[in-house]
Amino acid sequence: MNAVAEAMGALAMVLTRRLPQADREAMANDLAAFAMAAEEAGDTMVESLLIDLQRAIR
Repeated sequence: MNAVAEAMGALAMVLTRRLPQADREAMANDLAAFAMAAEEAGDTMVESLLIDLQRAIR
């Protein structure tokens, strides 16, 4: 699972690194909202992955 999370983080960075900071922040906020929804649904694995992706693009 760690390898998948790291690969997805790398993909997120590559896809967003040329975006202006404001756009990256908006994406990070969207990922945070999805993570909160996953937490409320009790899906801690998805929550954790979304938080990792959020950190990767900031």
